[in-house]
Amino acid sequence: MKGKLIKFSILGVLLGIPVILLFLVDKAAIEGEKPLWLKVYHPVGTEEKTVDGKSVVDTIFHKVPVFELTDQEGKPFNSEQLAGKIYVADFIYTERQAITQAMCSEYLHLQETFSKDDKVRLVSFTLSQEHDSLEVMQSFANDYGANPAKWSLLGGDREKAFQLMQEGYKAQATKETGVNGMMVLVDRKGQIRGYYNVKDPKEMTRLETEIRVLLELAKQGRD
Repeated sequence: MKGKLIKFSILGVLLGIPVILLFLVDKAAIEGEKPLWLKVYHPVGTEEKTVDGKSVVDTIFHKVPVFELTDQEGKPFNSEQLAGKIYVADFIYTERQAITQAMCSEYLHLQETFSKDDKVRLVSFTLSQEHDSLEVMQSFANDYGANPAKWSLLGGDREKAFQLMQEGYKAQATKETGVNGMMVLVDRKGQIRGYYNVKDPKEMTRLETEIRVLLELAKQGRD
């Protein structure tokens, strides 16, 4: 019995090492002990430009297209309101309680964590247009404590929202299932910088860390 306990203890330590190392690496990067870097998704081409008198080839990346929907206050919400912001986007069905509750709980945590940073926003696109009247959206936002200055719930056109989900945010999903817990991190240029599954606590920790990385990169002008 004692031998088994020792084996389990060793296994637990080994499994925990990658998590500890990831935390230390991210912490070191944010504190300036190593160069910061965060992947940009979906390259679409290249362009040649001059840097310090030298010709270099730069990669062009996909950007989330312009859109306009309606927010939980009944006001038009244009993607220009997100220009220059770092934001997280998700796609929800308000009547699907389990996964929706998990996603909104995480959004509430992020809303509180970055409450004093106006460079960070949260956006939820509802895919339940037949069900989500303005009154339902307002009630839903109030129930979850969504601050409209930080967290916008957008609806009004299911087809447009679904097209944005697939083509704008490149989230693999169907109209029936939505993104099933997926969150998307977008930088201030409108480029996609990460995908995260709310069902995995490690990915939620990574999301928060990478928001901080983008904030620091933006501060350095290197995003």
